[in-house]
Amino acid sequence: MARLNHTMHRGAVYVWRRRLPAGHPSYKGKYVQISLRTKELSTAEVLGPLVNTAFNDIIKPMLTEAITLEDVKTYLDSVVQTHLAEIDAVARPQDESLRNCPLWDRSAGSVQRPVHLTGQEQKTI
Repeated sequence: MARLNHTMHRGAVYVWRRRLPAGHPSYKGKYVQISLRTKELSTAEVLGPLVNTAFNDIIKPMLTEAITLEDVKTYLDSVVQTHLAEIDAVARPQDESLRNCPLWDRSAGSVQRPVHLTGQEQKTI
């Protein structure tokens, strides 16, 4: 398994955690941590680098402007929400009859693949 930068499994979900830059006195020794809102490694592998890039983009404004830790968390959380919505839109089936199926409900734990029955066998796609 590849190592994910700044992404770790905490409890039941993956989180992204990174030390704040020391260039500002109020940030010294502090961390920013946000939930990636997923239990799936594959989703965390996509979200982790996206959040890391968003954080890298905001580092300079953090040091030069008065951006609070809460502002940073809010911004990064919105990045997670936006990309999770995009991932769900791609993962959801286009067939209207399957859209409300509990197998596709992210809040139920994980997105599961539907099972197709062929004769006596069960095949998972």
